[in-house]
Amino acid sequence: MRDYDFVDDEGLPANMNIVIHFCKESLQRKLRDWHCWLKAHYYIEGIPEEVLMKSPDKRVTQENWELLLKFWERGNKVSEAERNKRNRGEDRPTHTLGEKSIARHNQDEEKVEEACA
Repeated sequence: MRDYDFVDDEGLPANMNIVIHFCKESLQRKLRDWHCWLKAHYYIEGIPEEVLMKSPDKRVTQENWELLLKFWERGNKVSEAERNKRNRGEDRPTHTLGEKSIARHNQDEEKVEEACA
């Protein structure tokens, strides 16, 4: 028995939709992450389009790079990026200590440290 013989031939057609869905979602996520990486490393906001037009990465064709630039410079994408920056700046950590207040938690921590010392 080979390592990959755990798949039942009878169940394979039934599971194929699940496999296709997983592969599609995985590829979409990886492509989105790669576009994000390209934007973070090669796209400079406010630089004239003529400067950015040459594809900086050999894995990206010139045509695809121009499409990405147009996509990132669309009005709704720019406003969405600004909104997301603002929201990330306003992000506050949530209280995860349950019903115990932070002051009470700190006091309990001090008692534990004193007991250990």
